[in-house]
Amino acid sequence: MSSLQCVNCNVRLSRIRRHALSDESEDVVSTIRLWTYPREITPADHVCHACWQLATHSHLSENIPRRQVGHQIVCVVCGRSLLRISRREIMIEGPNEQAQRVANTISTWIQPRELHTGDQACVPCWLRAKRVRIAPLVEDIQPPSPDHVDVDHSLLMCAVCGRILSTTTSDEVWNPENTARLLEHQQVHMRKYIYRN
Repeated sequence: MSSLQCVNCNVRLSRIRRHALSDESEDVVSTIRLWTYPREITPADHVCHACWQLATHSHLSENIPRRQVGHQIVCVVCGRSLLRISRREIMIEGPNEQAQRVANTISTWIQPRELHTGDQACVPCWLRAKRVRIAPLVEDIQPPSPDHVDVDHSLLMCAVCGRILSTTTSDEVWNPENTARLLEHQQVHMRKYIYRN
């Protein structure tokens, strides 16, 4: 979410020792990059001290390190330690539709990170994901028919991004580029709605 989290194990870094990747050697950064692949890391990212120690010691060994995390029982959404609090396992392959919907919701919240088998969430985050109602996406946006629109089509502008929309085609059919742009704006709006709730 909005709190500072370890790029490797996702633990919340507000009260624990952390290291900025911009201050680290290229060996440590490349080890962290290998562990977090396919997620891209930036110099602005941080790692917790436990992950930093693992990365420092693993790059000294000759063999290629497999992914290691300093904190293993962490809420994937908010980064809270789950050692002494109630938690729920996130089923990637849900046994029912509700569990699958919760996993999909959490997966969208934590992008660009990916859900892994065994990932867990604290009960408040899990309940929040369970309550999210994803509005069905409109499969087909119906463009206004040309005979019902009383405006100059050559000057249409998108109300969301401010770009000028293409005019209708010569046979008075709504331009498919406009429909694609509207669908893109609809998806962006849905992501913002999910993040707010």
